[in-house]
Amino acid sequence: MKSNSETYNKFMLWAEDCPKVDVVIITSSRANPYTKTDILSDYDIELYVNDFTYFRNDDNWNEKFGDVIIKWPLNPESTFDKNRITRLVQYKNFERIDFQISMSTNINPIDLDNGYKVLIDKINATSKLQKPSYQNHIIRKPSEKEYIETINSFFWNSTYVAKALKRDEIYFAKYMLDYDIRFHSLQKMIEWFIGFHNEWSLTTNKFGRLFKNYLDDNMWSELEKTYAGARADENWIALENVISFFRNIATLIGEKLGYTYPEHIDQNVCEYNQEIKNLSKL
Repeated sequence: MKSNSETYNKFMLWAEDCPKVDVVIITSSRANPYTKTDILSDYDIELYVNDFTYFRNDDNWNEKFGDVIIKWPLNPESTFDKNRITRLVQYKNFERIDFQISMSTNINPIDLDNGYKVLIDKINATSKLQKPSYQNHIIRKPSEKEYIETINSFFWNSTYVAKALKRDEIYFAKYMLDYDIRFHSLQKMIEWFIGFHNEWSLTTNKFGRLFKNYLDDNMWSELEKTYAGARADENWIALENVISFFRNIATLIGEKLGYTYPEHIDQNVCEYNQEIKNLSKL
Protein backbone atom coordinates (compact mmCIF):
# COMPACT_ATOMS: atom_id res chain seq x y z
CA MET A 1 0.00 0.00 0.00
CA LYS A 2 1.70 3.16 -1.23
CA SER A 3 1.19 6.46 0.49
CA ASN A 4 2.24 10.08 0.20
CA SER A 5 3.01 9.98 3.91
CA GLU A 6 6.72 10.25 4.60
CA THR A 7 6.19 8.98 8.14
CA TYR A 8 4.20 5.95 7.01
CA ASN A 9 6.70 5.11 4.26
CA LYS A 10 9.60 5.27 6.72
CA PHE A 11 7.71 2.92 9.00
CA MET A 12 7.13 0.45 6.17
CA LEU A 13 10.82 0.39 5.25
CA TRP A 14 11.72 -0.20 8.89
CA ALA A 15 9.14 -2.99 9.26
CA GLU A 16 10.41 -4.75 6.15
CA ASP A 17 13.95 -4.80 7.54
CA CYS A 18 13.19 -5.42 11.24
CA PRO A 19 13.65 -9.13 12.06
CA LYS A 20 11.36 -8.78 15.09
CA VAL A 21 8.38 -7.90 12.87
CA ASP A 22 6.57 -10.75 11.10
CA VAL A 23 3.27 -9.25 9.94
CA VAL A 24 1.92 -5.74 9.37
CA ILE A 25 -1.79 -5.15 8.79
CA ILE A 26 -3.50 -1.79 8.38
CA THR A 27 -7.08 -1.63 9.67
CA SER A 28 -10.01 0.71 10.22
CA SER A 29 -10.69 3.81 8.10
CA ARG A 30 -7.67 3.62 5.79
CA ALA A 31 -8.53 0.01 4.96
CA ASN A 32 -12.28 0.53 4.61
CA PRO A 33 -13.48 1.55 1.13
CA TYR A 34 -16.71 2.92 2.62
CA THR A 35 -14.93 5.42 4.88
CA LYS A 36 -13.70 8.86 3.90
CA THR A 37 -10.21 9.83 5.08
CA ASP A 38 -8.17 13.03 5.12
CA ILE A 39 -4.69 14.13 6.16
CA LEU A 40 -5.70 13.95 9.83
CA SER A 41 -6.90 10.34 9.63
CA ASP A 42 -4.89 7.87 11.69
CA TYR A 43 -2.95 4.95 10.32
CA ASP A 44 -4.21 2.04 12.43
CA ILE A 45 -1.48 -0.58 12.37
CA GLU A 46 -1.62 -4.11 13.74
CA LEU A 47 2.00 -5.08 14.29
CA TYR A 48 2.57 -8.81 14.82
CA VAL A 49 5.98 -9.61 16.24
CA ASN A 50 8.11 -12.49 17.46
CA ASP A 51 9.68 -10.60 20.38
CA PHE A 52 6.98 -9.10 22.60
CA THR A 53 9.41 -8.21 25.38
CA TYR A 54 11.47 -5.98 23.11
CA PHE A 55 8.50 -3.75 22.30
CA ARG A 56 7.46 -3.59 25.94
CA ASN A 57 10.92 -2.45 27.03
CA ASP A 58 12.07 -0.33 24.08
CA ASP A 59 10.10 2.71 22.97
CA ASN A 60 12.61 4.37 20.66
CA TRP A 61 11.73 2.42 17.51
CA ASN A 62 8.67 4.56 16.69
CA GLU A 63 10.79 7.73 16.77
CA LYS A 64 12.65 6.64 13.62
CA PHE A 65 9.69 7.63 11.42
CA GLY A 66 9.37 11.35 12.27
CA ASP A 67 9.42 14.01 14.96
CA VAL A 68 7.19 12.85 17.81
CA ILE A 69 4.95 15.32 19.65
CA ILE A 70 3.36 12.92 22.12
CA LYS A 71 2.60 9.25 22.70
CA TRP A 72 -0.20 7.44 24.50
CA PRO A 73 -0.09 5.78 26.91
CA LEU A 74 2.93 7.39 28.52
CA ASN A 75 4.89 4.14 28.39
CA PRO A 76 4.41 0.89 26.42
CA GLU A 77 1.66 -1.10 28.11
CA SER A 78 -1.48 -3.09 27.52
CA THR A 79 -4.56 -0.87 27.57
CA PHE A 80 -7.53 -3.07 26.70
CA ASP A 81 -6.02 -6.47 25.98
CA LYS A 82 -3.20 -8.02 28.01
CA ASN A 83 -1.90 -9.69 24.87
CA ARG A 84 -1.33 -6.36 23.12
CA ILE A 85 0.89 -3.35 23.63
CA THR A 86 -0.58 0.01 22.66
CA ARG A 87 1.55 2.77 21.18
CA LEU A 88 -0.38 5.69 19.75
CA VAL A 89 2.08 8.16 18.25
CA GLN A 90 1.35 11.70 17.06
CA TYR A 91 4.00 13.09 14.75
CA LYS A 92 4.72 16.77 14.15
CA ASN A 93 3.68 16.64 10.48
CA PHE A 94 0.02 15.97 11.50
CA GLU A 95 0.37 12.26 10.84
CA ARG A 96 -0.52 9.77 13.54
CA ILE A 97 0.09 6.05 13.68
CA ASP A 98 -1.79 3.90 16.18
CA PHE A 99 0.22 0.74 16.79
CA GLN A 100 -1.32 -2.33 18.40
CA ILE A 101 1.50 -4.82 18.96
CA SER A 102 0.81 -8.54 19.40
CA MET A 103 2.64 -11.80 19.10
CA SER A 104 2.45 -13.31 15.62
CA THR A 105 0.53 -16.27 17.04
CA ASN A 106 -2.32 -13.98 18.15
CA ILE A 107 -3.84 -12.83 14.86
CA ASN A 108 -7.56 -12.59 15.59
CA PRO A 109 -9.86 -12.30 12.52
CA ILE A 110 -12.56 -10.60 14.63
CA ASP A 111 -10.25 -7.62 15.10
CA LEU A 112 -10.01 -7.22 11.34
CA ASP A 113 -13.65 -7.39 10.27
CA ASN A 114 -14.09 -3.64 9.97
CA GLY A 115 -11.56 -3.58 7.14
CA TYR A 116 -7.95 -4.61 6.73
CA LYS A 117 -5.13 -4.85 4.24
CA VAL A 118 -2.11 -7.07 4.73
CA LEU A 119 0.97 -4.92 4.11
CA ILE A 120 3.71 -7.34 5.13
CA ASP A 121 3.58 -11.06 5.84
CA LYS A 122 6.97 -12.69 6.22
CA ILE A 123 5.65 -15.97 7.65
CA ASN A 124 2.52 -16.64 5.56
CA ALA A 125 0.29 -16.15 8.61
CA THR A 126 -2.56 -14.34 6.84
CA SER A 127 -3.26 -16.55 3.82
CA LYS A 128 -6.43 -18.04 5.36
CA LEU A 129 -7.95 -14.79 6.64
CA GLN A 130 -11.45 -14.15 5.32
CA LYS A 131 -12.39 -10.94 3.59
CA PRO A 132 -13.80 -8.30 5.96
CA SER A 133 -17.57 -7.85 6.15
CA TYR A 134 -17.29 -4.23 7.37
CA GLN A 135 -20.18 -4.97 9.74
CA ASN A 136 -18.53 -4.64 13.17
CA HIS A 137 -19.64 -1.08 13.86
CA ILE A 138 -22.87 -0.96 11.87
CA ILE A 139 -25.78 0.61 13.81
CA ARG A 140 -28.06 -2.16 15.10
CA LYS A 141 -31.82 -1.99 15.46
CA PRO A 142 -32.74 -1.73 19.17
CA SER A 143 -35.16 -4.04 20.92
CA GLU A 144 -38.23 -2.45 22.46
CA LYS A 145 -36.70 -3.08 25.89
CA GLU A 146 -33.53 -1.19 24.97
CA TYR A 147 -35.58 1.63 23.46
CA ILE A 148 -37.67 2.09 26.62
CA GLU A 149 -34.69 1.74 28.95
CA THR A 150 -32.79 4.43 27.03
CA ILE A 151 -35.72 6.83 27.35
CA ASN A 152 -36.04 6.05 31.06
CA SER A 153 -32.31 6.67 31.64
CA PHE A 154 -32.45 9.93 29.72
CA PHE A 155 -35.25 11.37 31.84
CA TRP A 156 -33.85 9.98 35.10
CA ASN A 157 -30.53 11.71 34.47
CA SER A 158 -32.22 14.95 33.44
CA THR A 159 -33.29 15.36 37.08
CA TYR A 160 -29.61 15.55 38.08
CA VAL A 161 -29.16 18.47 35.69
CA ALA A 162 -32.14 20.33 37.14
CA LYS A 163 -30.97 19.80 40.72
CA ALA A 164 -27.39 20.83 39.93
CA LEU A 165 -28.50 23.99 38.14
CA LYS A 166 -30.74 24.96 41.06
CA ARG A 167 -27.85 24.42 43.46
CA ASP A 168 -25.50 26.45 41.21
CA GLU A 169 -23.34 23.35 40.68
CA ILE A 170 -22.55 24.18 37.08
CA TYR A 171 -19.60 21.79 36.76
CA PHE A 172 -21.72 18.78 37.70
CA ALA A 173 -24.68 20.04 35.67
CA LYS A 174 -22.49 20.24 32.56
CA TYR A 175 -21.17 16.74 33.18
CA MET A 176 -24.66 15.29 33.35
CA LEU A 177 -25.99 17.36 30.45
CA ASP A 178 -23.06 17.29 28.04
CA TYR A 179 -21.64 13.87 28.84
CA ASP A 180 -24.04 11.49 30.54
CA ILE A 181 -27.27 12.46 28.82
CA ARG A 182 -25.71 13.38 25.50
CA PHE A 183 -23.44 10.38 24.98
CA HIS A 184 -25.34 7.65 26.81
CA SER A 185 -28.93 8.31 25.76
CA LEU A 186 -29.24 11.00 23.11
CA GLN A 187 -26.46 9.54 21.00
CA LYS A 188 -28.16 6.15 20.91
CA MET A 189 -31.47 7.63 19.80
CA ILE A 190 -29.85 9.66 17.01
CA GLU A 191 -27.93 6.58 15.86
CA TRP A 192 -31.15 4.55 15.70
CA PHE A 193 -32.88 7.32 13.77
CA ILE A 194 -30.06 7.44 11.23
CA GLY A 195 -29.78 3.65 11.15
CA PHE A 196 -33.47 3.23 10.35
CA HIS A 197 -33.38 5.77 7.52
CA ASN A 198 -30.34 4.03 6.03
CA GLU A 199 -31.60 0.44 6.34
CA TRP A 200 -29.25 -0.34 9.25
CA SER A 201 -26.32 -0.36 6.83
CA LEU A 202 -23.84 2.21 8.13
CA THR A 203 -21.89 3.60 11.05
CA THR A 204 -21.75 7.18 12.29
CA ASN A 205 -18.33 6.52 13.84
CA LYS A 206 -17.44 7.12 17.47
CA PHE A 207 -19.46 9.55 19.58
CA GLY A 208 -21.52 10.84 16.66
CA ARG A 209 -18.62 12.12 14.62
CA LEU A 210 -20.61 11.75 11.40
CA PHE A 211 -24.04 12.85 12.65
CA LYS A 212 -23.88 16.07 10.63
CA ASN A 213 -23.58 14.02 7.43
CA TYR A 214 -26.91 12.29 8.03
CA LEU A 215 -29.17 14.82 9.78
CA ASP A 216 -30.96 17.41 7.68
CA ASP A 217 -30.23 21.11 8.21
CA ASN A 218 -33.29 21.69 10.40
CA MET A 219 -32.58 18.75 12.67
CA TRP A 220 -28.92 19.72 12.96
CA SER A 221 -29.93 23.28 13.86
CA GLU A 222 -32.19 21.94 16.61
CA LEU A 223 -29.37 19.75 17.92
CA GLU A 224 -27.04 22.77 18.08
CA LYS A 225 -29.54 24.45 20.42
CA THR A 226 -28.89 21.74 23.02
CA TYR A 227 -25.44 23.23 23.71
CA ALA A 228 -24.79 26.10 26.10
CA GLY A 229 -22.05 28.04 27.85
CA ALA A 230 -21.42 28.34 31.58
CA ARG A 231 -24.37 30.43 32.77
CA ALA A 232 -27.18 28.68 34.63
CA ASP A 233 -29.92 30.35 32.58
CA GLU A 234 -28.31 29.16 29.34
CA ASN A 235 -28.20 25.62 30.65
CA TRP A 236 -31.83 25.63 31.74
CA ILE A 237 -32.69 26.50 28.13
CA ALA A 238 -30.28 23.83 26.85
CA LEU A 239 -31.93 21.24 29.13
CA GLU A 240 -35.36 22.15 27.78
CA ASN A 241 -34.03 22.00 24.22
CA VAL A 242 -32.32 18.64 24.63
CA ILE A 243 -35.50 17.17 26.13
CA SER A 244 -37.55 18.55 23.24
CA PHE A 245 -35.08 17.22 20.67
CA PHE A 246 -34.89 13.83 22.37
CA ARG A 247 -38.69 13.60 22.64
CA ASN A 248 -39.16 14.36 18.94
CA ILE A 249 -36.57 11.94 17.66
CA ALA A 250 -37.52 9.18 20.13
CA THR A 251 -41.18 9.50 19.16
CA LEU A 252 -40.30 9.31 15.47
CA ILE A 253 -38.11 6.23 15.82
CA GLY A 254 -40.68 4.61 18.11
CA GLU A 255 -43.35 5.06 15.45
CA LYS A 256 -41.06 3.62 12.77
CA LEU A 257 -40.20 0.56 14.87
CA GLY A 258 -43.67 0.01 16.29
CA TYR A 259 -42.63 0.90 19.86
CA THR A 260 -44.77 3.02 22.19
CA TYR A 261 -43.14 6.18 23.50
CA PRO A 262 -43.63 6.34 27.32
CA GLU A 263 -45.31 9.75 27.52
CA HIS A 264 -46.03 9.37 31.24
CA ILE A 265 -42.31 9.26 32.06
CA ASP A 266 -41.69 12.34 29.92
CA GLN A 267 -44.57 14.31 31.46
CA ASN A 268 -43.84 13.36 35.07
CA VAL A 269 -40.16 14.23 34.87
CA CYS A 270 -40.64 17.48 32.96
CA GLU A 271 -43.16 18.66 35.55
CA TYR A 272 -40.74 17.67 38.33
CA ASN A 273 -37.82 19.51 36.72
CA GLN A 274 -39.95 22.63 36.29
CA GLU A 275 -40.96 22.51 39.95
CA ILE A 276 -37.28 22.39 40.92
CA LYS A 277 -36.55 25.38 38.69
CA ASN A 278 -39.42 27.33 40.29
CA LEU A 279 -38.35 26.72 43.89
CA SER A 280 -37.79 30.03 45.65
CA LYS A 281 -35.08 28.60 47.90
CA LEU A 282 -33.53 25.28 48.93
